[in-house]
Amino acid sequence: MKLGYNTKAKDPTYYIQLGIRNGKKTTTKNIATIGKHSELLAITDDPLAYAKAQVAKYNEAMEEKNQVSMEVLLDFSEKVKSSEKVVSESTRKAVGYFYLAHLYRKLEIQQFFQEKTKDRKFTFSPELVNRFLTYARILDPDSKLGSLEKMNHFFESIINLLFPPKCPFCGKVLDAVGICPACEKTLPWVTEGQVSFTEKDLTCAAPLWYEGAVREALLRFKFRGGSALAGPLGEVLARCAAEQFSGEFDTVTWVPVSRKRLKKRGYDQSRLLAEAACRHWNTRPVQLLVKVQDNPAQSGLQGEAARRANVLGVYDPADPELIRDRRILLIDDIHTTGATLSECVRVLRDNGADSVLCLTAARTPKREKKGKNS
Repeated sequence: MKLGYNTKAKDPTYYIQLGIRNGKKTTTKNIATIGKHSELLAITDDPLAYAKAQVAKYNEAMEEKNQVSMEVLLDFSEKVKSSEKVVSESTRKAVGYFYLAHLYRKLEIQQFFQEKTKDRKFTFSPELVNRFLTYARILDPDSKLGSLEKMNHFFESIINLLFPPKCPFCGKVLDAVGICPACEKTLPWVTEGQVSFTEKDLTCAAPLWYEGAVREALLRFKFRGGSALAGPLGEVLARCAAEQFSGEFDTVTWVPVSRKRLKKRGYDQSRLLAEAACRHWNTRPVQLLVKVQDNPAQSGLQGEAARRANVLGVYDPADPELIRDRRILLIDDIHTTGATLSECVRVLRDNGADSVLCLTAARTPKREKKGKNS
């Protein structure tokens, strides 16, 4: 606070003023009135000195008022409960982290990684990954995979904060991952009686038709790096599975891509869909299939017979023990002729699956020329 008055006035009024900075400009606001010069002469011979003393007293009082004392009690036996929240509800429960950080430095683990990786090129920091996993497994014990997934959820929350989620179909910014109300109304939803269907050896469900905005979104998801679309599409899949196959499966898996395609694309779109859907059920998908051949893309083939021949023998079981007697929900992105899904179902059944149901984000209308598919 400072003293404010009109220096040119014959009988100035003295104020206690607060300076306020607005960008490059500074303005003042009168907080209290000390009094007119002529009025203050009744109580002091030097009104200006008196006014300055009043400002000093006001500042001292404000400093004392802003001082806060508090007592903090720490229970080191108290454990932090696992949650999906980005930060702890109580800052007192983060104390354990500092002890871990101290031990981590003392053990010179960071220097170890720097020494081992100094002549190598990485697109990520191995030391940073190790540090997160180490802290996570101690503070909130879980498997290495579980800790990694929690770390992924943490970074996903940060990314959503910096880059808000958008509707996958129109691009409108949303408060949470999902589909905007306008698109919910106008998307080409499959009518209720056609969502679940059986053809030949395949029982499948698909909530959307592969056309218009849905087709554009799925092409962006598969071929243009649009991996963020997995979240809202996974929500649609979870809702569809709950409506069509509730209680009919105990294991979720996906149609995998080949190693070559995974390396080129950077992600397996069907796995992302399965993971996103499973988050709504508080579970995780299990890899039951491996693609052992990098066959030509189905999109380049004409006719059901050619597509079926193209995928024959392409998939192997990841672990037959995980398949035996399981009721499986198999997730893929698009159902065109059903050739890829049929081959995967055959492999799962040949390895002891009790039943296999299929779920895709979209289905190609029979009247339409086939779009891109894996």
